[in-house]
Amino acid sequence: MEQIGASAIAETKPSYPFLASNEKVLMEMRGIVGIAVANPVVRLFYAIGEICALILGFRNIATLIVTDQRAIINSRSYVLWVFESRRDFTTFLPGGSANVSSGYAAGFLWFFKKSFVRINYLDFGARGHTIDECDKAANLIFSTLR
Repeated sequence: MEQIGASAIAETKPSYPFLASNEKVLMEMRGIVGIAVANPVVRLFYAIGEICALILGFRNIATLIVTDQRAIINSRSYVLWVFESRRDFTTFLPGGSANVSSGYAAGFLWFFKKSFVRINYLDFGARGHTIDECDKAANLIFSTLR
């Protein structure tokens, strides 16, 4: 009896034009660059401003990409939902990063926590990721960049 081995799940890889052909993506996180505050009042005002901007067609998207050779923060801003108005591309190469940390910020109300990953004092507020995922990302970035 002949047995055919076929994978039923198609593997989809995000394509980034700035990656080299031999680079392998180890981790990817979405979030906001520079916002890692736990104060609920500041977060409320920021959320209201973000909702108003989204209704008007302005949005910011940041992605933390960890490859086997470097760490990358790719940040994009859009106007009128589809027109790209700004792109920031920050690369951290091995030996170039002195400080990699992760954690959460919690203010007076301890249940308002904001998890983040910090590379050389650049905060990446991880959106929808747990503290454990941020710790794993920081360890992966540190092992990649040392």
